[in-house]
Amino acid sequence: MKALKIIGHPVLIMSLFMLILISGEAFGGPYLLYLILGLPHGADYAVIGFLGLVCLFVSYKILRGKGRNWLKPTLNLIGILLLLLSLYIFFINDRMRYNYNTFSQSIPMVSLILFGISVACGIIINGLSLIITIPKKNGSHLNQTPLTSSAFR
Repeated sequence: MKALKIIGHPVLIMSLFMLILISGEAFGGPYLLYLILGLPHGADYAVIGFLGLVCLFVSYKILRGKGRNWLKPTLNLIGILLLLLSLYIFFINDRMRYNYNTFSQSIPMVSLILFGISVACGIIINGLSLIITIPKKNGSHLNQTPLTSSAFR
């Protein structure tokens, strides 16, 4: 479980996302470069990717050490899903197949696979954390009398 937490850590997910190597016909580089170039033009993949990074950053930095609440894993899951959506939109909107060399070269594929493993671990860890933090609706708290509740012990 400790290894899953390390591999699925929000900082590692953000770093791997920004360092995914994209291989184009004449131009290639890390995905961060494509995000930076797409933001001024309002490219949908860039805006969604940036929002995903913001969600992960807020959940990591601002909600750090706030105890067991449901907001942190929810923001992590939303951020991860936005990152995946950003990549999906980036490749699906490439009608001329300009960046499809990414899937045929080994180094870009390794970066995508590492990102995928990190995302899978992040989804597992945050999903389990969200399940644990959601209160159970079985009515067990209704059967407690005031004298036997944990507040009076």
